[in-house]
Amino acid sequence: MNKKQNEETCLPFIYIMGPISNGGKLGAREIHSNVKKSEKIYMELVKKGYNPINPHFSYYPWLEYHEDIDWKTWLKMDENYVRGCPFLFYMTPKKYGPSKGALFEYNLGKKLGKKIFTDLKQVPNLNKENKK
Repeated sequence: MNKKQNEETCLPFIYIMGPISNGGKLGAREIHSNVKKSEKIYMELVKKGYNPINPHFSYYPWLEYHEDIDWKTWLKMDENYVRGCPFLFYMTPKKYGPSKGALFEYNLGKKLGKKIFTDLKQVPNLNKENKK
């Protein structure tokens, strides 16, 4: 597959930044609520023609395995996504609640010159079959 074919068939990555546990400060119900909010954003981004990366989905294996991963490790993993994705979606504290990790990711994205969206209305619809 040549580069032009790849660009035409691959969906661009967009990384979702938002509150999950706020550094371990939130309880199970609050975490679950944050995960559900991120799922809605995930689905809207798919409809718009993107390939979302959602760190909130790490919640599901955590429920099964009950092994804690320290917060600094999560941030290191998430930093890779921020650096590698051309687009970022920031779940703003005003609308979704505070997140130390998401704020770190947002500031890193700004420093790297990434395109950061803060509202689904800002995200261009790339899906020709689903233009609204």
